[in-house]
Amino acid sequence: MNKIFFFSWTLLVHLYTMNLQAASPSNARLINEWKKSDNQLYKISLKETKLTNQKLQLELALDQTSENIKQLTEFISEKRDLILRRIRYLNQGSGSDFLKNLIESSNPGELDRNMKLYSAATQSDLGLIQQYNKDISKLKSEQRNYAHRISKLKILKYDLQKQAEIHKQELKRKNEILSQIKSRMKLNSTLWKKELQLAIKNKNNSKIHLYQSLLNKNWLDRKGQLTAPSHHSIKYGFGAIKFSPTSPTLPFHGILFDSPAGAPVRAIADGSIVWLGHIDGLGDTVILDHGRDLHSLYARVTLAKLHLGDMIEEGTIFGRVATAPQFISNGLYFELREHGHPTNPLRWILSKPEFLQKDSSPLEYIQ
Repeated sequence: MNKIFFFSWTLLVHLYTMNLQAASPSNARLINEWKKSDNQLYKISLKETKLTNQKLQLELALDQTSENIKQLTEFISEKRDLILRRIRYLNQGSGSDFLKNLIESSNPGELDRNMKLYSAATQSDLGLIQQYNKDISKLKSEQRNYAHRISKLKILKYDLQKQAEIHKQELKRKNEILSQIKSRMKLNSTLWKKELQLAIKNKNNSKIHLYQSLLNKNWLDRKGQLTAPSHHSIKYGFGAIKFSPTSPTLPFHGILFDSPAGAPVRAIADGSIVWLGHIDGLGDTVILDHGRDLHSLYARVTLAKLHLGDMIEEGTIFGRVATAPQFISNGLYFELREHGHPTNPLRWILSKPEFLQKDSSPLEYIQ
């Protein structure tokens, strides 16, 4: 009886697949159009990620240039004041009296010593003036760099906005094709799930992506709709961060939720655990692989009852925020890496008003 049931089910799935892929030339054409759109969307997403990282690196360089200009301006001001004091000293006659006393010395040894002192003082003044001129040149160079980077940043922001619009248009086109595919086929999520499992087993990526889309589980289709890992407000946002007003600006590749110890941690999308353990600087960490080069990282979480290879469904509470007194700031640290590069998680997760995102000003001081 079981063999008959298995045979019948296999035949049903096979017939369904044949119906989906080759029932008519128009269906096959739709699926091919969908594949092209899916691949195009993947390329668009990759370009967006690269532009986002270029923008972050440029912002860091811009902040460093701004700091250099500030320091050079202070150095130049100090040297200018010192040079002006020396000029005033010489113009008031004291300098000429000092030179007269040096030359009129009757003792040859004393004269030689005085001339060496005068030479050293002169060299010191000359060195001060030369360093002042060098600092002026450096300042002008840094100011040109700053202006160039500001201009480049404006272009990058424009490119990002343009790419986001292209992403939106291509996603709309892809969803329209998907709707046509659904309208032509019998809607049966059970069959789709079975086909998805079979495609995963056979490592057939094109089928995996298609059935994920049919089941609304393809993360590439869900920009701004993935489940948030925490429902608490965001303490520090993606971008750049300063640990104190005098410290250098550093990249902040994730977001820190202001989540108390024990708060639930949710998977942003279906995925498998590919890392489970302690990472220096982050604490106990879980990394999920969502396929197609998307990985999510959850740091400062409990690791109980989790195992490598475990499949976690979207929205599942798989851990709790752990107490981390050794860290500068407690809470859930979340990072999203797309195509191996860190990307702003708020591009992908479903934003909520209670998040109260703070990264409108990218530099934050950790207290």
